[in-house]
Amino acid sequence: MSSTLKIFVDQLKQGKIEKIDQTLSSSFLDVREPDLTFGPEVIVKGEAYIAEDELVLHLNISAQAIIPCSICNEPVFIPIEIKGFYHIEPLENISSGIFDSMDVIRENLLLETPAFAECANGHCPQRQTIEKYLKKEILSHEEKSKEEGYHPFSDLS
Repeated sequence: MSSTLKIFVDQLKQGKIEKIDQTLSSSFLDVREPDLTFGPEVIVKGEAYIAEDELVLHLNISAQAIIPCSICNEPVFIPIEIKGFYHIEPLENISSGIFDSMDVIRENLLLETPAFAECANGHCPQRQTIEKYLKKEILSHEEKSKEEGYHPFSDLS
């Protein structure tokens, strides 16, 4: 996995701020899942600076995930926008003087990717064909309260 977003800590001393504005290939995400792929690029903008004894990354990250619709299995393009993301790394953890931020970006993009999606903005046209197979329950108020469990203090006001 090649890294192109390395932060050189020595260049940030004396209050300097490094501006970050990069478009990266999504191949660095190294996702090998049949039901998850990413668009061709990841856009990273922000800045890196040192505050006391810590490296601070303040980033906006944009990407596009492609996952199958939960209903019809057609690909759904999900924009992933991480705005105002902060990562703080103690300088004592950066022994080489170079911090590779690719792992931090990868981890957060994967955490923000939804597990499920539905095409047509959540209104898949195929939903009507499977609706007859979905369970529909109409419960009375007493049945709902029994189902939700015992509530010993529900009569107190």
